[in-house]
Amino acid sequence: MSSPNLPVEGIYRGPVKEWSLSRAGKNRDGNYQWVLSVRITERAKNQDDISEGFELVEKPFIRMVFNTITQKTIDRVIEDAKFLGFQSDNILNLDATGPEPHDFAGTVAQLSCVHEEYPEGSGKVKDKWQISRKKERKPLNENELDDLAALFGDRFKDRMTPDPEPAEEFFDKKAKEKGKPKGRKEKVGA
Repeated sequence: MSSPNLPVEGIYRGPVKEWSLSRAGKNRDGNYQWVLSVRITERAKNQDDISEGFELVEKPFIRMVFNTITQKTIDRVIEDAKFLGFQSDNILNLDATGPEPHDFAGTVAQLSCVHEEYPEGSGKVKDKWQISRKKERKPLNENELDDLAALFGDRFKDRMTPDPEPAEEFFDKKAKEKGKPKGRKEKVGA
């Protein structure tokens, strides 16, 4: 059963409001986590190509991003932090009260929203937010296209055949040569 208040799945962005290191669980006995509070203000116009830009959401809203820190996830957490401008070599500086804390205030975070059942098997659906490192695809300008063609155009032409034989026809022809019925694949090692 899905809540009618869930935002549509997709790519969003907005400024970071708060951030801290904490532990999950009611008794603070779960995994360590880096938590961001983000004010969602925009949604990608095209989820497959964010270079088409973003549009304002009808009503901005706050969402929490929980970045669990474990042996399996630490590399992703580091990359996410770097993506948001973090440059320290001290994990404690991910916390607003760290020894030399990074100031994430106002940093525009790009996030992905997905819907998932939680707790598993409950039938209840919630929105889950993660940092999205999806980058804009910027088309090459005319000068860059000319440079690319000058650098690699000849090699590309040399390596391409005028009418490459489709793979299916190639394998059918090989099978006929071996006396096998058309389209039948040989077993490996036979």
